[in-house]
Amino acid sequence: VTAMWEALGAKLLTMTADDHDHQVAAVSHLPHLVAVLLAHTADDMGPLDLASSGFRDTCRLALSNPEMRRDIVMANRKPRGEALDRLASRLNELRGLVRKGKDVGLLDLFTDAQVIRREWEASREES
Repeated sequence: VTAMWEALGAKLLTMTADDHDHQVAAVSHLPHLVAVLLAHTADDMGPLDLASSGFRDTCRLALSNPEMRRDIVMANRKPRGEALDRLASRLNELRGLVRKGKDVGLLDLFTDAQVIRREWEASREES
C-alpha cells in the first residue's frame, strides 16, 4: 500500500492515532473554529459594511457544512479542547500586549508568526 501511494506522488507520514488527532486539531479543526468565532465577533461589533478581503479570507471556513464541523469536533473532543486552550492562552498573551501597548512584543509575535508561515510554505514547495 505504501509503494502504491508513493508511486502516486503522496508523501506518507507515520504516526500514532493520538499524534494525528493532536496535529489535525491544530492545523485543520482549530482554523474552522476560529473562523466561526471571527464571523460572530465581527457581527457582534456591528454591520459588516467595511468587511473586505481580510474578513473574506479569514472567515472562508465559516462557510463549511455546520453539521459536518459539529460531528468532527464532537468525534474527538480532547485534542480539539487542547487546541482551543492553547489558542486561548495565545489570545490572552496578545490581548495583554495590545492593552499594555507593548509594541516590541507585538512585533516579535507578528515576526515569529511570519517565520512560521513562511517555513511551512517553503516546506510545501519542497514536497
